[in-house]
Amino acid sequence: MVVEIYRIKYVFVLISFVFLVACMQTKIIEQHAIINTYGIDISEESENLIETVILSYIFDEQAENVTTINYGKGKTIKEANQNAEKKSSFTFLPGQIRLVLYGKETAEAGFKNYLNVLIRDARLSDMMYLAVSETTAKDILLLGQENADIDMGQYMEKLIEKEIKGDSIPNVSLHELTHTYEDPGKDPIML
Repeated sequence: MVVEIYRIKYVFVLISFVFLVACMQTKIIEQHAIINTYGIDISEESENLIETVILSYIFDEQAENVTTINYGKGKTIKEANQNAEKKSSFTFLPGQIRLVLYGKETAEAGFKNYLNVLIRDARLSDMMYLAVSETTAKDILLLGQENADIDMGQYMEKLIEKEIKGDSIPNVSLHELTHTYEDPGKDPIML
């Protein structure tokens, strides 16, 4: 009889652990901005500062445009993104980043450290595209904002996909680029 009571308690505790482990913090989509594209540039003020331009989607019924633009500066990408988030009333979620655009100066200075940030963040997809601008990333991403109908990040993502499928350019996804970067005898290529 005593053994059966212990078994019942044991089974009850085991079942409760299984259900408690599955609980996750809920996130209300109307309180978050989903990052789609971001650009990284070296600041004109100082070579030690990084500027980011973040294009994100918001789900607010009262908003005129679903795409928002946020800017941030910092010594690291994380700090720049946090500064951009402070200027927004939404919390950023990076799970849907489809394109990371680097400015010309950033790419020339070397972006291996920037690549490590993307690789180490488990929340990010390794299927995002990486590209380099002839000017600054900010100039390119703001180009489409003059006309409210164009989401420049999404436009560039679709353009890159089309060119990859047409074999005009090599695959420039994070996965392919890091795989090529680590293989001896292969040179990684970004657009």
